Amino acid sequence: MLCLSSCVILDTPGFHSGYKKLNASDKQQIHFVTETKDFCNIQNDKKIYAVTADLFLDCIKDKDITLVYFWSAHCGSEVCILLSAAQAYCDQRNYNLYVVSEYYDLPATLLQNKTRNPILSVNHLYYKTDYCPKYTRRFRKAIAGAAAISKDELRFSRFYFFKGSKFIKAKQKLTD
Repeated sequence: MLCLSSCVILDTPGFHSGYKKLNASDKQQIHFVTETKDFCNIQNDKKIYAVTADLFLDCIKDKDITLVYFWSAHCGSEVCILLSAAQAYCDQRNYNLYVVSEYYDLPATLLQNKTRNPILSVNHLYYKTDYCPKYTRRFRKAIAGAAAISKDELRFSRFYFFKGSKFIKAKQKLTD
């Protein structure tokens, strides 16, 4: 019985990227970024931009304060907030917001996609894995760089703060 239930878990949102399940039309909504000019100055055009850590850091290097929100469409935890709430938080503080969707759920993303910058995703093809926890961990580690960040912060924090492309801190909740 335990084996059967673990097989069901493998197919839940967030275990894999969800890219393979997208139809051809939905896949056209995902743009795999190869150069920073592809997305750095674009206002939200309702597409999702799959990026690598290097391309992302290059894009924010000239920005003052950037907040990166690692968002999961089906997260029900108190640490998960609406994208509109994250944008309002950033607007009040004059922060630049980038939302990184951990996996593809286009209906949920389109419903909440009201941010100024386009929604990003981790380029799972670049990281050579479709396993969501693995590619997000690699991306998070790469954007934090050499900063002293604990494994728990790396794993559980949804909000990463940057000054330019320099990592400042990670927080589980914006209200902390």
